[in-house]
Amino acid sequence: MSALVRRGHALATFLLAGCAARPPSAPAQPLASAQPLASARPLASPQPVASVRTAPTSQPITWIRDDPEAAFARARAEHKLVFVDLWATWCHTCLSMQRFVLTDEKLPGAGARFVFLAVDGDREKNADFLRRFPPAGWPTFYLLSPDGPRVRGRWIGAASPAQLARFFADAERAASLDTDRPATDELTALVASADALATAGSYADAAAKYGVALAKAPSDWPRAPDVRVARASAFLHAGDPGACVDMALAATPATAAPLAPISASDQAASTLECAEKLPPGDARRRRAAELAVATLAGLCETGAAELTPDDRADACGNLLDARQSLGDAAGARRAAETRLAVLEAALRGLPDDVALIYDPALSETLVSLGRGEEALARLQARARALPSNYNPPYHLARIAAKLGRTELGLEAVERALALAYGPRRANAYAIKAALLLGAHREAEAITVLEAELALLTSLPAGQKRPATERVTRERLAKLRRSTNP
Repeated sequence: MSALVRRGHALATFLLAGCAARPPSAPAQPLASAQPLASARPLASPQPVASVRTAPTSQPITWIRDDPEAAFARARAEHKLVFVDLWATWCHTCLSMQRFVLTDEKLPGAGARFVFLAVDGDREKNADFLRRFPPAGWPTFYLLSPDGPRVRGRWIGAASPAQLARFFADAERAASLDTDRPATDELTALVASADALATAGSYADAAAKYGVALAKAPSDWPRAPDVRVARASAFLHAGDPGACVDMALAATPATAAPLAPISASDQAASTLECAEKLPPGDARRRRAAELAVATLAGLCETGAAELTPDDRADACGNLLDARQSLGDAAGARRAAETRLAVLEAALRGLPDDVALIYDPALSETLVSLGRGEEALARLQARARALPSNYNPPYHLARIAAKLGRTELGLEAVERALALAYGPRRANAYAIKAALLLGAHREAEAITVLEAELALLTSLPAGQKRPATERVTRERLAKLRRSTNP
């Protein structure tokens, strides 16, 4: 599924398994500049999906990597919008989208309509671009006009080809509107305006504008599910989790799931995250979990044509969390078993550099089923197969920390630290500190947390992680007090 998969467990603050609803911190090999992705083997879809309208000439999707200036220069010369993929090497949803959705087969004609720019959010050279166009989750997609550039569309998380087709068309309509005159397409103009407000950090105003669009839209508006996801994200970033939960509770699963399973799953994940931020005694916490279960059960247990295995596995992961919060241990185990079956089916025949997409979910699921040693063995095998990729040793260290395997975890995290870059290194330092604390090696943990804090404070503006920095400062101060009373 999406960047909005959330983990509500004790180590979640610093042992993030996959993509997060808020910016935290390439595929196995980064996207090559201006290389087509058409050679990637897309998943077979059991049903045909709506396609982007075919352009007059055939042109493959090619990617400009980490070079916005070149992308916008090309867009100006060719009079096109720029499709921006804000992604990260560690983000399984990002990798799944690149591999199985953003392809010529799934998006025919798109290569002739847009300039495609991939921006690795962990690379320092991209910090200024991220400051101007921040990710609301991983991945975040933008459609930008080269004049300014200006936001014509913004998408958070996973999407199906059919959803992207509508997103593309709406962004093109938004670009054609004269905003100084009454809009000929009111919903398109409202959503484009809300997207621009959210990009600028005016989250409360963006949430209000998304709300106006949803109120004016017909009941079968195809964009309603993803606009609800964008509005939930805006509420969350605005510090209003109550409004986020209330929006979800005012609807029913039937109004969202049949229209767009991916967005329905993402909104359920956002609602769970918002509910966790409500006071413990707030009755909406339980109602939000019950709604999430009602939304996610079918998506996990039977799937849907437009869901990739990654999407479906994330729906199961969030269903597991929701059932656990309701005290339904048996239901949580069923969700974990279904998730494992989905992942095992997806992994058959995949090479290691593609199979690693599923490692975070697979290892978490095995641990939840009491098969932690198997999770470690699989990650060790992946690390041997991909010695230059930091993700396998990173996840090996993360799982080792959960299982109390200190020495194995420390060996793995050192390999991850040697390969990782940018904000992701901070996560690796946090895992190392957890491993050391688990072994009662407090003095060494302090040194590691100091290194993490130094890294966080040195990040450029577009990559800053204020919440992570605050948590690290607090942990470091508490640990210093406990060791020097």
